[in-house]
Amino acid sequence: MVLMGNSKNDSAVGPSGGNKSVTRSQPYDRTIEGLMHSLERAVPSYYARARNRAMPSLAWLGLACALLALPALSIYARAQAPAHRAPGSEYPVGNARELVAALRSADPDAQKASRAALARADKAMIADLLTYGVGSRRDVGLKVVLRMGRPAIPAAFELLDDEKAGAAAGGVLFQLLTAQDRDRLPAIAACATANPRAGVSCAMTAFKIAAPGAAAHAGALGGCARAGADEARVYCTAALGRLGAGASAALSDLLAALKDANPGVRAEAAQALGAAGKGSPKAVAALKVAAADSSPVVAKRAKAALKRLTGA
Repeated sequence: MVLMGNSKNDSAVGPSGGNKSVTRSQPYDRTIEGLMHSLERAVPSYYARARNRAMPSLAWLGLACALLALPALSIYARAQAPAHRAPGSEYPVGNARELVAALRSADPDAQKASRAALARADKAMIADLLTYGVGSRRDVGLKVVLRMGRPAIPAAFELLDDEKAGAAAGGVLFQLLTAQDRDRLPAIAACATANPRAGVSCAMTAFKIAAPGAAAHAGALGGCARAGADEARVYCTAALGRLGAGASAALSDLLAALKDANPGVRAEAAQALGAAGKGSPKAVAALKVAAADSSPVVAKRAKAALKRLTGA
């Protein structure tokens, strides 16, 4: 049956090969049209969702590209750094970063270059090493300088006043100087007295290398015992104590230190006077006062020093 006016007729081939009439109603057309409209709305929505999902992926892709670019940037920066070539080697060791890398490398050329660089390291290279790294890696360059040994001492002295490398240079001197360097005590004492960056390290170095044979430098240590920072004064006064009777040349400095506001300085002064104050009435009188000091440590050392001086 065909509904005229509200239907459409098409011819189609039937299963038996003959033609037959196919009738489609109006509701069927509306259904098809509805499906088409739904598809038209769904397709843009699908692309929008796909775009939103793609944004994080694009961000990760950008990060990956940046990471891949880092080696190239590193190679470029390395190429821009001035590089001194070690004889017979093409491995660059022109700055602290390259020298540290060469020392850590298993490459024979790198090892050869690092040894050559250490042998010819000048003040600029040592300063670069002493300021190399940050945080927990700050001591990496310091260890390299210490590996150089005593040849690094002159440059370390020159760098004591350097704003960035001064403190580390003081640490180098503390590690490398020994009692055989007692002739350097005046320079060390001057650093301990006035250097705001390396003063304490220098005072510790003075205590380390002071010995009875360095009595000629008692005056220099006495000046530090009076005028250095708190901790520096303690070490310089203790260094005078290591001079034994040779510290008598700095007797006035020790008597002044016995009245210092820092109990650590007073304690070291009392102990030093036990040897340096022999035959001095002023030392005995000052120690009697110190024997009643509010600090138990100072009082104890003053009493021991009095016993050494007077036998009582």
